[in-house]
Amino acid sequence: MLPIPHPVTVRYHPGSALQEVMNEPAWGFGHNHRVGFRNKHNRLPGLTHSGDEHDEDWHVREDIQASEAAGRYQEFREEVKKGKLVSFRDIVNAQEDFHLRRPDVHSEEGPANVERTQKEEAKKKKEEEEKRNNEQDKKSPNDQDIYLQQGHERESEENKGRDDDAEDIRGVEHEKHGYEVLREKYSPQEIALLFSLQHEKDYISNLEENNGRMKSPVNHSNPLVSIDEADQSSPDNWIPRSSDLIRLTGKHPLNCEPKLALLFEAGLITPNELHYVRNHGSVPHIPWELHKLQIYGLQPDEKLEISMDELAERFDTISIPVPLACDGNRRKELNMIKRSIGFNWGSGAVACSYWKGPLLHDVLLAAGILEKINEGPAILG
Repeated sequence: MLPIPHPVTVRYHPGSALQEVMNEPAWGFGHNHRVGFRNKHNRLPGLTHSGDEHDEDWHVREDIQASEAAGRYQEFREEVKKGKLVSFRDIVNAQEDFHLRRPDVHSEEGPANVERTQKEEAKKKKEEEEKRNNEQDKKSPNDQDIYLQQGHERESEENKGRDDDAEDIRGVEHEKHGYEVLREKYSPQEIALLFSLQHEKDYISNLEENNGRMKSPVNHSNPLVSIDEADQSSPDNWIPRSSDLIRLTGKHPLNCEPKLALLFEAGLITPNELHYVRNHGSVPHIPWELHKLQIYGLQPDEKLEISMDELAERFDTISIPVPLACDGNRRKELNMIKRSIGFNWGSGAVACSYWKGPLLHDVLLAAGILEKINEGPAILG
């Protein structure tokens, strides 16, 4: 006996009440879907996770967190000074992960960005390979097309060579004619001087003023993402450095210059990783969020304290190339003649890199320093 099928009764949704229909927003009109902005219905669309809420006092909250972190870090340093035994885990736990919260203000060369940089490079390389393969698939000529194209290229090169020869002959005749005219009035040395002055005049007239808004032409260079083996057991074991630097005073403190071949190949603008280094000690490890700049004015009670965020946002910044050189450059050659107290610098203690920041003039004015100080009689102490 066949089983009796279960009867199915379809019940349609009763629909919305009239009041609900009247209160329904007009979703087809207006821009009510802008993520993160409060709309006319007092809603913030697009907030789906914890922490997505719009916090208008995030600056104050970050300042409080930075102050608390600075206090905990100072307490930890005091305990270490008193002789408390600490482990590597204690050191790591005492440091806040500011580089994870604010990657925009921390160096791209930091360890927190190593994995992200590697993923971006791998993705970019994969996209370039796919693009190259697609172009090769589109350009698949047969043997006959290749033969015709090669013949056309040979014919074009021959015609171009004949045209170039004719232009060279005409240019030589014109040059001889102009040189002969000058030769009637000036000696060869004077003609060479005139050509040099003309070239210098054209060069100077084409120079433009740098407005401080340009980017470094070598900002595309690969960031350093690894700690050099020589720094792993030194206080500078948190700074990525290039292995192309020649260390002149051992592992620590770092005093180094780049290899001359790489310095010449870089051109006029020196990449950051090839800039020479002159140090007397270790590089202080100061987080962006905890570092504050204190400037004292003319009066003892005048003091301006600026955080790094205020320094970057409050003042207008410029970016200009600055040439630097150590006065002991090429000291090694002098030490070979007569020994001095300085170490052996080679020829690479020179650099010209882009530096970015606010003008010291603007910062001093904000601290209450007068732009012009009244001149008075000199006081000898």
